Amino acid sequence: LLDEFLNAHEEKNFPQEVVALYLDCSPWTLARMRCDQNTLPFTKIGKRISYKKCDVLEYEKSRTVTCTAQL
Repeated sequence: LLDEFLNAHEEKNFPQEVVALYLDCSPWTLARMRCDQNTLPFTKIGKRISYKKCDVLEYEKSRTVTCTAQL
């Protein structure tokens, strides 16, 4: 699944389980982020949640720091 994410086009949507695997977090963490922080854009159609690869990569980039003092 991780290889599929890494090799996919930037606009492809992925379920939360794949995104959680890539970000090394649990699907529950993503669910909490959807409720609390709203920092990672997502699409919800019915009960299905998905994330665009480009949004996931942008989120990861925005969380990158060079020093712990930046936190």
